[in-house]
Amino acid sequence: MFTIPTHGVTKNAAGLSTAQQRLLDDDAPIRVCGAPTGSGKTFAFIKAASDGKSIFFVVPTQALAEDIRKHAEEKSILAYKWDANETQKALENNEIPWATRQTQVEEVANQGGMIITTLEALAHLTVGLPRYQHVSLTVIDVLNGFHHLVFDEAHTLGTRAFGLIHLWSVMIAARHWKGEPTLKLTFLSATHSHLMAELLGKNFLLPKSVRRFDEKLSENLQGFQNLEGLAPLYRPIHGDVEVHIHDNNNLLEVVRAEGKNLLKTDSRLLLVYDSLKQALLDKRELYAFFESRGVSTEQIVMITGQDRNQPQKHHRVIIGTAAIEIGVNFEIEAAIIDPAMDAAALLQRIGRVARGEHSGVVHICKSSQQGTPSHVLKLTPLSGQQPIEKLRQLLAPLRKINGWRARNLGSAYWSMLSGAYRPRFRPQSALLRHITEIFEELDVAQKMPMVSQLNELHKIANDEDPDWRGKHEFERWLKAIDRELQDVRGFSPTIEVQFKDKPFLISYNRDWVARYLRAPDHYVAGVYVYENNREDCFRESGKAKPLALKFFSPIGSVPVTGIYNLQSAFKPYCHKIKTGCEKEPSLSQAYDFIKKTGLLAISDSKEELLLESALL
Repeated sequence: MFTIPTHGVTKNAAGLSTAQQRLLDDDAPIRVCGAPTGSGKTFAFIKAASDGKSIFFVVPTQALAEDIRKHAEEKSILAYKWDANETQKALENNEIPWATRQTQVEEVANQGGMIITTLEALAHLTVGLPRYQHVSLTVIDVLNGFHHLVFDEAHTLGTRAFGLIHLWSVMIAARHWKGEPTLKLTFLSATHSHLMAELLGKNFLLPKSVRRFDEKLSENLQGFQNLEGLAPLYRPIHGDVEVHIHDNNNLLEVVRAEGKNLLKTDSRLLLVYDSLKQALLDKRELYAFFESRGVSTEQIVMITGQDRNQPQKHHRVIIGTAAIEIGVNFEIEAAIIDPAMDAAALLQRIGRVARGEHSGVVHICKSSQQGTPSHVLKLTPLSGQQPIEKLRQLLAPLRKINGWRARNLGSAYWSMLSGAYRPRFRPQSALLRHITEIFEELDVAQKMPMVSQLNELHKIANDEDPDWRGKHEFERWLKAIDRELQDVRGFSPTIEVQFKDKPFLISYNRDWVARYLRAPDHYVAGVYVYENNREDCFRESGKAKPLALKFFSPIGSVPVTGIYNLQSAFKPYCHKIKTGCEKEPSLSQAYDFIKKTGLLAISDSKEELLLESALL
């Protein structure tokens, strides 16, 4: 057992911590701020909006978007939310969604306030969806009209999202380098600020474009006593938290052993499973245990998704999965948890406990069904006082991103948006001019290696002899890759799922879905639809059946069998096309592009039925 001691942040006269003040004042065009869960990273931009600044705020889930919108409106801040729910409301009112959003952008740009949006909506804006509704709104309106573009919970984003982010990063850094007015781009992360060092490194962005900093935590708050008549000089983030690690993988057993000591009349208990299947198997016995301890069924809530079933004040026991790692905060003083998929997720779970001045206790099951994770092994020998910053250093890196792949995707996005060497493609003319100017000037000035390999491949298709036997298949593959780059599936860390025995929509963590479920039977309006009961869709159940799909390739259609998700398809796909692509230099370049970006394009009727976006 070890204890994470009380920690918090010191505040200045304006009520801002060191990192919060720097987020408002730092003049770098791109900033990465790392701070633990509960440290108030979002508050800096709430204050900026209240001071008349215009903020474009990107969040991973609809629940978090709604939570921030309500908080902004409580401060009398003009705030609009962009997500699937708002789109549906607009359609029901016979409104054009992007026309409504264009009006909102103009209002916030002129008056100050916040646009709070999911990543999918930003991706739609970037790839030009508004023009298909005859609306002229483009990314240039955001670049010119806003003071800040913020990505909250940046550590939760996937490689596809970071590819899009790299495109925005280059545009903003280039405008700054050219001396043009531009907004500031900020990434907020519960990990350390070096999370994005590879993606935003000096070899891939202009010198001095990026500043990284972490919140300064104080773990000895006794020296910050209140002065009479003055505001406190510090804000506590967490009280003391006892952490116990148990040598088993059975959360139910730990509940039986420790639950009775953790249940208090005026507090809550949080249970977090890695496996939804196990949580459902344990549900009946969990309810029976808690009822025997005086907790009624109405006082227990099971959270099956980030955007559903938020606990109410009367709930004393909260049962959830990875869904609770992103979203609004709970008032929790005790938790029993599985070890999580990585160190960042584990610290997020621990960080749900003992917010503010309250103390708490966390019990961690040491092992999962896949064995004991390395991040839990690092914690096992600890004892005594273990400051939170020491734990963050011990567990570093809390989460890894593939910056090399993201940079290649950023370059591919630029190629797709520019429409270069695509005779029938109609790009967004204003955006095309803007991006082309930026990237061509940077390339000429040798400030950044941004020459797009995808442009070179389209140039090959245009220049090759028309009698080239494989030209048709090569061109079909290139068109399919462009379509994949315009597909926004896979941007969000969450996905909505529907099962035969669960007709309502449930929002799950995307990594969890890719890891545990088979591919869905249908993909309808952004929802993964299964024709079987939930129990029969888990791969570990033995009842789930893999898919057989065909993929476009530079040398023709390629079948791959035994697919549960695209990660399982990528290696056999590359193995099948490698020999054929090595025969000609142009095909060899295409194979290299596939390896660098991870882009796969499905060529049969299953294209709309895929488990995840066709990007690894």
